[in-house]
Amino acid sequence: MEPHVRRTVRYEDFVQPRRRRWPWILGVVMLLALAAGIAAFWFGGDHQAHAAPRALSQAGGPVASEAYQWKHVAIGGGGMISGLSSDASGKTFVARTDVYGAYIWDASANRWSQLVTAASMPDSIRTQNGAAAGAYEIVVAPSRAQRIYMALQGRVYRSDDTGRHWVQPNAGNPFPMVWDANSEFRLHGPFMAVDPTNPDIVLLGTPATGLWRSTDGGARWTHVGSVPVSKDRKPDAGAQTPGTMLWFERPAGGKPTGRLFALASGAGMFVSNDAGATFRPLPAVGVQPMTLQRGTFDRRGTFFGVDDLTKSIWSYRDGRWRDLTADLGLTV
Repeated sequence: MEPHVRRTVRYEDFVQPRRRRWPWILGVVMLLALAAGIAAFWFGGDHQAHAAPRALSQAGGPVASEAYQWKHVAIGGGGMISGLSSDASGKTFVARTDVYGAYIWDASANRWSQLVTAASMPDSIRTQNGAAAGAYEIVVAPSRAQRIYMALQGRVYRSDDTGRHWVQPNAGNPFPMVWDANSEFRLHGPFMAVDPTNPDIVLLGTPATGLWRSTDGGARWTHVGSVPVSKDRKPDAGAQTPGTMLWFERPAGGKPTGRLFALASGAGMFVSNDAGATFRPLPAVGVQPMTLQRGTFDRRGTFFGVDDLTKSIWSYRDGRWRDLTADLGLTV
C-alpha cells in the first residue's frame, strides 16, 4: 500500500479565490468573432462599390494581351504651359512654362523632357536655383530644326543641338533685360521670332525696352526704334504690359516673304518688309485692334488675332481689318 501523500495547506488558499481561465478565453473568442464580421462586411459584395479596383496587371513589364507598361509618374517642375513653337517641318516641338524652364517633345520616349537642366545650361547658371524660373519665350528656327532660342531670366540662350546644350552668345549689353515669365501677360505672345529662311536672324520683344534684333544668331543685338514700346496698362511700378509680339508672314503657297508683323500693345500693329530691320504702321482701312493676346496666319495668308481687352476676334487681309465678333455676331 502506497503511503498517503500529504498536501500542504497554505494561508492564501483561504483568503484568495481560485483563478478561473474561462473569462479571458471567452473575451478572445468574442474579439475574433467581431473581427470576422468586420472582414466579411469589408470584403463582401456590399463593399465592392467602395473598394479600390483590382489592378489589371501585376507585371512590371508589358504582357502579351496588354498594350500598357506601368511606370512611376514623371513629375517635372509643374506650372502652366504658356507657349508653343515648332519648326516648319514639324520635327521639333517646344513649350515654355510660367514657373520652371521649358520642354521639348521626345518622340522616341513619347514624353516631354525638360530643357533647362544642370547638364544642358552654361556653367555660369549652374548654381543652386540658378535657373529656377519660367521661360519668357522659346522658339525653334523654322528652317533649322536643331536651332532653338530661349529667353530665360533676362538673357537669350541658343542651342544648335535641339536643346542638349545651351550657350549664351552675348553676355554683355543689352543683357540682362527685365521681363517676368510669370506675369499676368504670360499667355500673350509670341515674344520672339526667327526668320523663316535665315536661322541667324532673330527678334525679341520685351515689355520695358521694346524690340531687339540680331542677325548673327544672338551674338550682337540692336534696338529697333521704329516700333514703340508697349504702353503701360497699370500705374504700378515696372512695365505692366506685354512685350512686343511678333509674327513672320506665312502667305498662300507657303513661300516665305520676309514680311514681319509686330504688335506693340496700346499702339497697334506694325509691319516690316526687310526681315525686321525697319517697321512702319500696318496699312489698314477702318477700325483696327490696338492690343492682341495671340495671333497666327492661316494657310491662305490671312492673319487672325484675339483681343483680350475687348474680347474680340480680328482678321486682317488685303489691307483691311475685320472684327469677326461684331460682323458674325459671335459671343466670346
